[in-house]
Formats: sequence, C-alpha cells, structure tokens
Amino acid sequence: MLQRVSAAWTDDRAWGRADAQQVHDALGDLLGAPAPGDLPGTEALDAAAAQAAARWDPQRGGLDRTPKFPADLPLEALILQHQRTGDPEPLRIVTTTLHAMASGGIRDQLGGGFHRYALDPDWRVPHFEQMLYDNAQLAVVYLDAAAAADDPALADVARGVLQWLDQRFSAPDGAFYAAFDADGPVPGAPDRHEEGRPYTWTPAEIRAALPPDLAELAITAWDVRDDGPVDGRNTLALHGPAPFGLDAARKQLLAVRDALPQPARDDKVVTAWNGLAVSAFARAALALQEPTRAERAARAADAVWAGAWHDGQLSRTAARTSDGVLEDYADLAAGLVDLFEATAEPRWLQRALLLDAVVQARFTAEDGGLWRTAGDPTLPRERPDHDGPEPSGASVHARTLYRLAALTGDDAYRARGDAILRSLAGRIGALPAMLPAVDWRADDPVEVVVVAPTGADASAWAAAIQRGPRHRVQLVVEADQVDAVAAVAPVVAGKVARDGQITGYVCHQGACRAPATTLAAFAAALAPTEFAPLRDKAGSH
Repeated sequence: MLQRVSAAWTDDRAWGRADAQQVHDALGDLLGAPAPGDLPGTEALDAAAAQAAARWDPQRGGLDRTPKFPADLPLEALILQHQRTGDPEPLRIVTTTLHAMASGGIRDQLGGGFHRYALDPDWRVPHFEQMLYDNAQLAVVYLDAAAAADDPALADVARGVLQWLDQRFSAPDGAFYAAFDADGPVPGAPDRHEEGRPYTWTPAEIRAALPPDLAELAITAWDVRDDGPVDGRNTLALHGPAPFGLDAARKQLLAVRDALPQPARDDKVVTAWNGLAVSAFARAALALQEPTRAERAARAADAVWAGAWHDGQLSRTAARTSDGVLEDYADLAAGLVDLFEATAEPRWLQRALLLDAVVQARFTAEDGGLWRTAGDPTLPRERPDHDGPEPSGASVHARTLYRLAALTGDDAYRARGDAILRSLAGRIGALPAMLPAVDWRADDPVEVVVVAPTGADASAWAAAIQRGPRHRVQLVVEADQVDAVAAVAPVVAGKVARDGQITGYVCHQGACRAPATTLAAFAAALAPTEFAPLRDKAGSH
C-alpha cells in the first residue's frame, strides 16, 4: 500500500490530489454542521417527556428494553418538565427508575456506586465495569430528584455514590481515576479472571463471612440463591425495604470483599470526567448543605488544573498525552462554575472564564456552533450533535454560557449560548443533555446573592435557596469578600449586609427586589410568583 501511494504521488499527483479532495469532502459532509434552526423552546422538553412516557418500563423503570442504561431516559429533563408544568408523571418516571436502580444489582450494594448498565429488565445483572463519568452524573440526578420529590432516600443514594468515588477512585493528589474493569481475579487462581468478581456471592460465601443470624438475614434480603443469575453466583439486589441489621452485614461483607483481589483500575485522570465529578461534589455541597463536599471538589479541581492546564490550553488527561477536546473544556468549566457557586471563591470562576475564552477562540464555528476539536481548520472537524452516556461538550457548554451571563451581566455569553442552541435546533431530540440549557433559556432564571457579616452563620439562608426557583445562579458571600467576588462576578457588586444583618437579594438581569433582612422575607422573595415583576422591570418581557 505504501509503495502504491508513493507511486501515485510520483507518477499521477493530480489524481492523488483529486482523490484526497474527495475523501476530505466526504468527511466534511459526514462530520459537518446540521442545518441551523430557530431557538428551541420548551416544546423540546414536552417532546422528550412524551417520548419517555411512551417507551419506559412502568414496573421497573428505565426503557422497556434490554440492556438498560441509566442514560436511556432524559432524567434531568424529566425533572425539569415536572418542575415547570407540575405534571407528576415525569417525576414518577424518574423516581421509579432511580429507586429500581438503587435496589438492583447495577448498584454495588456494598460500596455504593453503580456499574455501567444492566443486561436484564430488573437491573439485577450488570456489566460490571465502573466508570467515573456514569457515577458523577448519577450523583447529580439523584440529588436533583431527591429535591424535586422531597425523598431523603434518593439523597442517601447520592451520598453513597460520592463516598464511594472518594474512597475508590481518588488519586493521591485529589483527582479521580477513570474506571475499574468488569473482570476480577478469581480468589486462589490469580491468572483466572471472571466478570463480576469480586462483586458476586454464593450463599456459602456469605455464611462464611457473617455470623449465622446476620448471614441468613443478608441472604434473604439480597435474594442470594444457590443458582444465581451470574454463572451460578449472585449480585446483591434488594426486593423490598432494607431490614434492620442489613447495614451491619453490608459493612462486614465489604471488609471481606476489600481483602480479595480487585479488578484492574484504569488510572488515567481524564479532564472531562473529572469536571463531571467536580460538578457532582460541588452541587452536593449546595443541595445537601454539606460544605466538606465542596472541599473535596476543590481538591480535584486543583489537581486537574495542575496536571492538565498548560500553555493556555487543556490536555485530555493529566498525563498530557493529547490535546483536550471540547468536552474537556466544557465539563471542567461547568464544574468550576458549580464550585464557585458552592464556595464564592473567585479563582474558580476566573478559571472557568479562561476555559471559555479558549472555547470561543479555538472551538467556535462561524455560525456560533462548536467543533469538538481545535485542530487544523483546513481538515474536517466534527460538530458534536448527539449525547451518549457522556454529554456532548455543546450540551454542557450552552448552559454554562447562560450561567456566565447571569454571573457577569455580560449578554455576549447569552448570545453565544443562543447560537449553540440554534446551530443544533434540528438535532435537539438527540441531545437530552442540552434540554436543561433550553429550559434555562426559556425560563429567564434569577440571580440570588446572600451577603453575611463576616463569621455569621448563613446556612439557613443557603438552605432556603435550595427550595427556590429551578434555574438560578447563587452565591453566599461574607461582607469582607464582596469586592473580591464582585471583581469576577459583577452580580455581587453593590450588595451589602444591611445594618450588620444577613441580607438576601433576588434579582433578574440586574433588577432586584427589595433586600430581605429576615429569613421569612427572603423565602417569600424566592417564591415563583415574585419573579414576573422582576422580569418586567428588567425589560426582558
């Protein structure tokens, strides 16, 4: 083949150039931009909800097919559809699915995280690979569903996922590893590997690991059989409420399992996937009012920044093996904005703005849509036009641009977000992760700022924000930090702790209601019925 290419170049260069141009043009057609359209609106969420309702499994959740992937249903979009319309059905689809997954074998009942997907309708038999990006996204979905449904059990699942990521996926510097293999060594035969080891059990193994009463309780609760569905072995799956004492069995079995040979770890630190994890921990800090989650997010963000950011650009991994692609910039920028909202530390937003500047300069097409790579513009480049188990960089970054517009007051960010949505309007059905951005744009979110005297406890005010509107930017800032935060986020500028009291501001595009100095007044200002006058005052309607 090399000899033929050399001969063609030497003897018939015109043919070679023409053939190369045909390949170039064909790739351009394949990878190029879809036809742009009008700015999509909430009808896209209506369509996604209708499609999900027609295709879901009402007994076991997920799509009515196998294999079952957690990303098969647009769970975040369904939560937003419920919040926007009040229709209980989208939330029922979400909570049924999430509870079924949490009880099934797709979830590691001992460790707390999730495997990739299920091979059966009951979520019992998974493909055992464990991915950082799956678990980071699932933690967020469980948090959002817990808030929408007022369901503490779903919040506990999110806590379990985050604890499991921290314990099992953490690199020494605080970044997160990529994955664990599906196959594990067979105890006593280290050269033999089986899928699911060490996550599967036999009744005899459980009886050997636990005291008799606890063993029988665990065998019954987790439906462990002599003829289990995984080559005679069993995943652990609940078929009802967890009985009292099961947590003690869980802890003891986990200790036994941890002493066994483990599946191989993929120790790459992938920038995009770490961005998703930073988002998960930062959003948990806000949703659960647990500040240590933000501290964990900050460790990961600093580690990834130190490893992947160099010479004004990102690498795909902390090992700097290749250039970053759009989702590396988009996912990390989104995580940094989440971390900024959770901590009000200016450096996180400053870094997000740096990443966005690169996206604008190197990944943005003439029509405002986004390329996946920042490579040689003379070569065909992919326009990401669908979401898979990982969200596309375009889906993630559109919402980030709207959030940056709200934080900075700069409408140029909003215009760029609109351009992304228009560039993919014809593909919106294949972009479920873009629907939150669509809903954000249609909803005209508010900006919420709480200024507290230095050292004052504003946790109750922060908790009140979590019960506020579904689309918002939010910051809780100590009074002596207002100027520093306002330098990067002008939404904070001019806001003070009035008369030395904690003061809350609810605004829309810079137009604010009267500052609230009592928690009751602040909660009232966050009520949806209060937003219309703000929008009228801001001139947006």
